[in-house]
Amino acid sequence: TVLAVGMSCLAAVHATLWQDCAAAENITGPRLHFSNVVSDPDPLHTGQQQIINKTGTSDIDATNFTSTFSQYWCVTDCHDKDGNIKWQTGLPWVRFLKINLKCPDSMCPVSAGKPFATSAVHPKLAALTPHGWYRSRQVYHDSSGKAIGCADMIIQYVK
Repeated sequence: TVLAVGMSCLAAVHATLWQDCAAAENITGPRLHFSNVVSDPDPLHTGQQQIINKTGTSDIDATNFTSTFSQYWCVTDCHDKDGNIKWQTGLPWVRFLKINLKCPDSMCPVSAGKPFATSAVHPKLAALTPHGWYRSRQVYHDSSGKAIGCADMIIQYVK
């Protein structure tokens, strides 16, 4: 029992920080629902390659949709006075990249009522990439451009 509790506490220390951000993006009637996002490894160390796995369910059949990926870096003061990460966008989060992708992370197609799972392998970060907290906020859109879901993840990059 002690070992199991210790292992669960250890896992919690390195659990990927993420949230389904549909409500934060004011998406009414989200159609993609994220249930888990995991970075392997977490935290990410210099020279390591990262894999991001996302799971969830879909309320729609869709063969084609897009996602707007906004990438952020936390300059300073990433945590509140209680040590919790600050989730609001804007300072201290500085956006350094915004791109639109078709069928991101090979998510297409999705089927109504069915689970989905994605896996994205990221290349190693450039040698001069500063350490700190990084974030990816991904807003998904159907073929008409209507927002249908959102996933927001924060990963620490360390020496």
